Amino acid sequence: MINLGRKNIHLVNPRPIFMGEIFNWLGSLGYRLEQTSYAQWRTELSRHEENALYPLLSSFPQEDFESIKEPEFDCQNTIEGLTGTDIVCSPVDTKLLDLYFSYFRKCGFLDAPSMV
Repeated sequence: MINLGRKNIHLVNPRPIFMGEIFNWLGSLGYRLEQTSYAQWRTELSRHEENALYPLLSSFPQEDFESIKEPEFDCQNTIEGLTGTDIVCSPVDTKLLDLYFSYFRKCGFLDAPSMV
């Protein structure tokens, strides 16, 4: 990574997937999901100290999520720095999600949909 020099680099996928797509994909696998507002989700999280995300609660602002301006990340320096290497950033698509979730089920991190 010496060729990246003193430039700012962001390790983000240049071809991201949106949460709605992930939500629909999980539903197609048989996971039962319930859509809720950000405010309701955060309130529920605050009531469940056993949740893995609970220690990160302070990272989720109380304001309406829709009104929060997300930071912008530009991965152009990263892409340019990786030119000529064998390093590729696969698109986040259902094929990649299948690979990840297969591993999550195999190692016991997630139950299979029929068990949820």
